[in-house]
Amino acid sequence: MRPRQRLYVRETVVVPIEIEDMMLKSSYFHKRWRKVKSELLSVWLLKYKMCLSRLKKYLTFKDVAESQRRKSHAKLHPLPDRPIRRAASKLIRKPTNEIERLRRKGDNWTANDLFRFQYSDPEEGTTEERRELCYAWLERLQAISKKFCYLAWYEAAIYACYYRLAPIIVETEEKRKIWTDVKREYAQIFLMGRRIWRRPSHPSRLRVLYDMAMLCVRFGNVEVSAASL
Repeated sequence: MRPRQRLYVRETVVVPIEIEDMMLKSSYFHKRWRKVKSELLSVWLLKYKMCLSRLKKYLTFKDVAESQRRKSHAKLHPLPDRPIRRAASKLIRKPTNEIERLRRKGDNWTANDLFRFQYSDPEEGTTEERRELCYAWLERLQAISKKFCYLAWYEAAIYACYYRLAPIIVETEEKRKIWTDVKREYAQIFLMGRRIWRRPSHPSRLRVLYDMAMLCVRFGNVEVSAASL
């Protein structure tokens, strides 16, 4: 009886150890498999997102190109039964008076208003209207304190005003006064620009010199008085 009991005890001890080892191996395998599966899934999702983004970019580019092509084709080849509303509205519309618009805005003008004046037609309107408009912009620009950050922009705006005023002014005294203001303004601009445009071939420095030369040509017929000398 005793040897059987010993054998029985050995079996009861050995069998649970083998089962526990198998369970540990299976759990380890399941953990590794879950990790590998999650990594594979993340890589697949990343590739899927990349494919979607590329496809979206291609489709949007194709749609934009197609819409631009259709617009250009419609402009070049309008349908005969389609009314050309844009051209008709431009013909019927009255031109806006820049002086009245500037008066309505007052001191609330923006850089877009100034750019609109700079790049507009210099021969548009009567002589008095052009003269009044130039003086209105000169008053607004001279009220601004000169700063280094927008010195080139300020010079371009001042140049547009003086360049348009030169052929309009007929009175000798008024023209001499304007020419004195031009020299004073450009002297201040040169003194300030010497600190930021140190290189002699700097584009902004050359532009200021060119504008000053053009104004000298414009005001070349001004008689210099003995008092100014």
